[in-house]
Amino acid sequence: QGARIPNFNDDYMGAAPDVGAAEAGKPAMKFGVAAASSSSSAGGTGTVTTTVPTTPTTPTTPTTPTTPATPTQGSGSAAISGGMDSSSYTISAGQGVTFTATFSGGSGTPTGGVTFRDNGNAISTCSAVTASSGAATCTTSALAAGSHAISAQYWGDSVYGTGVVGPITETVSAGAANAAAAVNVQGLWWGAASQSGWGVNLVQQGTTVFATWFTYDTDGSGMWLVMPNGAAAGANTYQGTLYRTTGPWVNAASFDPAQVRANVVGTATFAFSDSNTGVFTAVVNGATVTKAITREIYGSAAPTCAVGGSAGSTPNYQDLWWQASGAESGWGLNVTHQGDTLMATWFTYDANGKGLWLVASNLTKVGTGIYSGALYRTTGPAFNTAQWNPSLVAVTPVGSLTLTFTDASHGTLSASVDGTTVTKSVAREVFATPPSVCR
Repeated sequence: QGARIPNFNDDYMGAAPDVGAAEAGKPAMKFGVAAASSSSSAGGTGTVTTTVPTTPTTPTTPTTPTTPATPTQGSGSAAISGGMDSSSYTISAGQGVTFTATFSGGSGTPTGGVTFRDNGNAISTCSAVTASSGAATCTTSALAAGSHAISAQYWGDSVYGTGVVGPITETVSAGAANAAAAVNVQGLWWGAASQSGWGVNLVQQGTTVFATWFTYDTDGSGMWLVMPNGAAAGANTYQGTLYRTTGPWVNAASFDPAQVRANVVGTATFAFSDSNTGVFTAVVNGATVTKAITREIYGSAAPTCAVGGSAGSTPNYQDLWWQASGAESGWGLNVTHQGDTLMATWFTYDANGKGLWLVASNLTKVGTGIYSGALYRTTGPAFNTAQWNPSLVAVTPVGSLTLTFTDASHGTLSASVDGTTVTKSVAREVFATPPSVCR
């Protein structure tokens, strides 16, 4: 809890570093090795705990995730002991690191499956690793800058029961990853025409990417998830925590941001090979989804975006917008601007407080700084459907949307939703500096 423990790996009587860090010429202390006990017990440099779910966490959906499933739990009950180690306890973002989990017991060498976790969430490339000779390894270069609690879930075999080793603390510095990225990713992305019906809006400011994913829940209803702080995790790679929020109804006369609740559901990673091509990987409540993504181009004049600069006399409105001054934090509007056509995805809430997204896919220019068109609600296949079928996406008109911009950074949202009129002042949301400017 932040308490300092003096004289552990510390020869300078009060000078940093402390536990877990290495002074010049000194080896780093390593914590998280487990004691041999079927319940939590002290000893060595860590614990093994068997207070784990009796069954692996699997998605409660009728479809199959696109990546290997969580390992099958074994039938055994014998206690194991073990430990966790890292090839380097301090790395830079984008640098590779290998974690090793070891397991042993009194009835032979443990076998079976292992899931490596980062801050409680399965590492997407290490969710189903097979233990060999009592050890399992996980190599990743996708850890974002910050502190990471790394643990390993052992799922047991015919002899041994389940258990957890770790966590150990992996510290990732920003390093060179915070240099300006070669690719600016601001815009609307999708899985191309074969996956029409869902998409993800990306806003890049400084070295941070804000992502809003519009897709569908397991019952086919609209669902949106947000990664508000995607940190640089290597060249043209961003990673962050994924949230699902609830909040006040879209037509609430006075939207109260205090009623908005954000719940952690997993992680998201975006890796780009060029300005139009990338891979999107998300872990949502234990279900892993990996999609190849590309920019959605629907107009003849798609803009070019760059971090920094000014909007100019003929501004492009492609950006993330919200209630002016953030007075109604919790909802937002992503605008894509190509030629004289805007596509807007509006992220808000239904009458029950559940996340609701509405789309205006063809807002046409009807005056200087004024764009108007139909507003729709859609339903479709669950977010982790193995084989996406765009013919299952159903589109229902719910009203209309008009965006009136008074200058490059301010405007008014006027909408009719199921017979109710909603009017909001809007402004570009600035969450990092410098923001991207599209032309």
